[in-house]
Amino acid sequence: MAKALKELSPEEKVTRDRLRSKTLGAPACIDRKLVEWNGETYELRSPSLKLQQRIDRLSTLKDGSKDNLKALFLAVAGCVYIPETDILVFEDADEEAISERTTKDFIGKFVEAFADLSRVVTPEELEKNS
Repeated sequence: MAKALKELSPEEKVTRDRLRSKTLGAPACIDRKLVEWNGETYELRSPSLKLQQRIDRLSTLKDGSKDNLKALFLAVAGCVYIPETDILVFEDADEEAISERTTKDFIGKFVEAFADLSRVVTPEELEKNS
């Protein structure tokens, strides 16, 4: 069983604090991919754990199955940015318009990029893209 924080020795506290600062105190590693469409560049980012949980929750139907279209829309709405900013391109009001697109459209390019972003990457690859 893990020791309670108040039971740690001074050396253990120093070690714990150092390890925490190297993880929680470090900048987040964000994997991203630039996608070109119709002469414009879009930045797709891998979802945070919080966003991934939201996508999973909102796209799960009552019977436990997944609404893949809803999951895709939520990923697009929550992960497509104006490059090098924190400005999302799409919003909730775009769900209907996006759902009418085909995989031959920009959605297909975004799906490919999301597939690339979801593959397992090494810390070196993440560092390179941060």
